[in-house]
Parts: sequence; structure tokens; C-alpha cells
Amino acid sequence: MLIDTRSAVTHGYRLTYRLIGIPCRRGVSYSLSVKIESEDGADEAAVHDIARSRADADRLFHAVADGLVTPCTLADVLEDLL
Repeated sequence: MLIDTRSAVTHGYRLTYRLIGIPCRRGVSYSLSVKIESEDGADEAAVHDIARSRADADRLFHAVADGLVTPCTLADVLEDLL
């Protein structure tokens, strides 16, 4: 289920961030995706199971979206934040 979404336009690119919650045996597993679109095309990346608590997932989502993180750096940025 989609928990939160945010978009930003910067330097001719449109970034779309999505926080998704997936029910699992131990509650909810949160995933985060980033899509970048421009005149040249689009690219998307997702990292699954970034958190098991909503508060942690929200913190990571806002840090990534506020930082205008792109798909190619998503995994590295999340690794630094975790």
C-alpha cells in the first residue's frame, strides 16, 4: 500500500519519491522508490525492507526526498542513513 509520495522538479528533472508499506508476518515492511524523468527518458530504483517501524520509514523517506536523492545514489544514501 502506498504510504506517502512526493515530487520535485530540479534542473530539468522530475523526481518522484514513494514510500510503500507491505504487510508481513511481523507487521509491516517499508520500501522506498525514486523515479527520475527528463526529456531523455526515465530511470527508477527501489530499496526494499528499509524499516519495520513507521517512524523510521518516515524519517528515511523525508531525508531522501529533502536531499533530492536520485535513483543511482539511493542505495548508497540509505546505507549511510542506516
